[in-house]
Amino acid sequence: MNPSNIYAMRMALFIFPFVAAIFLIPYLIYQYQRHGSLVLFKAFVTYAFIYYLINACFLVMLPLYPRSVVAAFTGPKYDLQLFGFIRELSRLGLLEISSKRDIINLITNERFLEPFFNVILTIPFGVFLRYYFKRDWWEVIIYSFLLSLTFELTQLSGLFGFYSRPHRLFQVDDLMLNTIGGTIGYILTPLFVFMFPTKDRMVEVAQKRSNNVGPVRRILALTIDMGIILIIGVIAFNFIYKDVSLLNILKNYPKYTKELITSNFVYLSFTLMYLFFMLFVPAVLNGSTIGKKIVRIKLVNSDGSKLSFTRLLGYTTFTFVIANIYYVSLLIYLNLFDSPYIISFAIEYNFYIIYGVTVVLLMAYTYNALMYKRTLQESISRTKHVTI
Repeated sequence: MNPSNIYAMRMALFIFPFVAAIFLIPYLIYQYQRHGSLVLFKAFVTYAFIYYLINACFLVMLPLYPRSVVAAFTGPKYDLQLFGFIRELSRLGLLEISSKRDIINLITNERFLEPFFNVILTIPFGVFLRYYFKRDWWEVIIYSFLLSLTFELTQLSGLFGFYSRPHRLFQVDDLMLNTIGGTIGYILTPLFVFMFPTKDRMVEVAQKRSNNVGPVRRILALTIDMGIILIIGVIAFNFIYKDVSLLNILKNYPKYTKELITSNFVYLSFTLMYLFFMLFVPAVLNGSTIGKKIVRIKLVNSDGSKLSFTRLLGYTTFTFVIANIYYVSLLIYLNLFDSPYIISFAIEYNFYIIYGVTVVLLMAYTYNALMYKRTLQESISRTKHVTI
C-alpha cells in the first residue's frame, strides 16, 4: 500500500477519538430528544460512518506539504479529460491481455490502482446511505457525486486558500469513479448488512426502551447542568481575576486552583447556583432541571405522582451532602485545611479517607441500583426519574 495512504489512515485513527468526543454529547442529546433512549448498535453505526468520512477525507487530502513546496509545483492544476485513465492504460499497452501475466501487470500498475481505489473509496458511502440513512438509488448517486465534488473542489482551491495553488490534481475522472463507487455500494448493501438489524428495528427498540431512564441519560443531564454552572463560574472567575492574564493563570495554576478550592466566596457562589439549578428550577419546571429537560426526563414521587417540594428538597439535599463529602475529602487530601491537627491527620490517613468514602458510596449505589433500579438519592427521598 502507498505510504501516504498508510499515513492518512494512521492520522484518521489518531484524530477519531477527539472527533468522537466532540460529537458525543450532541449525539446523545439528539437520541434522547428523538427516541428517548440509546441503542448501542445504532451509535456504533453512526460512529463508524464518522470514522469512514475522516478516513476518506484524509486519504484525499493528505499528506500536506509545506506551502513553499506547493508554490513551486509546475504541473497542471486540473485534468478535464473523461476516461483519461483508460487512454493512459492503453498507451502503456496494459489493456492488451493475452496471458495471466498481462492481468497481473495490469492490476499491479499504479495507473490502474489509482482509479480502482477511487471506486473502492466511496463503496462504504453507498452502503451507509442505503442501510443507515435509507436513501434511494438516485439519491445515492447524487450524494456520492457531491461528496466527490467536495473532495475535488477542496483540492482545486488549495485547501480553501491555504495553498497558493492546488496541492493535488483535480480530475474529472475522480468524480465519475467516486460516483460509480457509491452506486456499487448501494447495490451491494444487502450482501454486507443482511445479518444486522434494520434502522427501523433499531428505532423501534429505542422507543420501547424510552421509559427506562438509565444511568447514561442521568449522567448526561447532570453533565449539562454542571456545564451550565461551570460556564457561569468561568465568567465569574474572569471577572474576579480580570487584571490577571490567562497566560499568568496557566503558569501559576496551582496557586489559583488552591485559591478557588479554598475560597469561601467560590464555595458560597457554587452552593447558591447549585440550589438555584437543582432546587428552584425543578420546582418551577415540574421536576426537571435544564439538563433533564433537554434529555426528556423529570423527577416524580416514587408512586408516579407529581413531585412534592419536600421530596425534591430531600433529593437535592442528599446529593449536595454527597458532593460536600468529596469536597471535604479533597481538601484533606490536598492538605488545604488550616488546622494543624487535620493536616497531620490527613498526611497519615488521606488515602484511606478517599478510598473509604469512595468504596462505601459505590457499594451503596451498586446495591441500590441492582436491587431497586434507582439511585441512592431516589431511594432515600422516595422519588424516581421518568420520561417526559
